[in-house]
Amino acid sequence: MIIKLLKIYLNKQLYETIIGDERPDQIAYNFYGDSGFDWVVLTTNNIIHVRDEWPMGNEDFLTYLNGKYTDQELSNIHHYETDILRDSQGKLIQPKGLNVPGDYSITFLDNGVLRTESKITSFTFLEHETNLNDEKRNIDILRPEYLTTFLDNFAEIMEYKPSRQRVSDKLK
Repeated sequence: MIIKLLKIYLNKQLYETIIGDERPDQIAYNFYGDSGFDWVVLTTNNIIHVRDEWPMGNEDFLTYLNGKYTDQELSNIHHYETDILRDSQGKLIQPKGLNVPGDYSITFLDNGVLRTESKITSFTFLEHETNLNDEKRNIDILRPEYLTTFLDNFAEIMEYKPSRQRVSDKLK
C-alpha cells in the first residue's frame, strides 16, 4: 500500500542534488520548513539504511576510502567501460558505459570495410568509489504543495488498528 502511495506521488517530485555534507533533515528543512520531515525525504527515495544509501560527506568519504584501500590500491584500475562508438554514417556501434575487459575491442563493418576499434576508458578504484557515492547525490523531493495530502494519506495507510496482539495503545 505504501508503494502504491509513493507511485501516485512519483510525478509530483522535484529533483535535487545533495551538495557536500547535506543531511536528510537539512533537505527537509530547506523544502518543507521542518527538519522533522526527514523521513519524507528518505521514504520518497526508498532509503532504508541512511548510512549505506545516503551519500557520504567529504570527511566520511575519505575515512571510508582510507579504511578500505591503500594509496596504491586506490590508483589501481578497477574496471574498464566502453566509450560511444559510431560508424561513418553515424550509426551506433557501441554504447557508452558497458563494463568490459581491458583488452576489449569490437570489429564491425563500416561502408564495406572491416574495422576493429578499442574505445574504452579505465576507472581507478578511487574514481569508481567516487562515482558510486556521487550517484547517491541525485534524489527526488516531494513538491511542498503535495506534502499535506501525502501526510494525510500516509497516516490513513499506517493507522494503528486494534488486534488480538495488542498490548497497549503503543505496543503490539
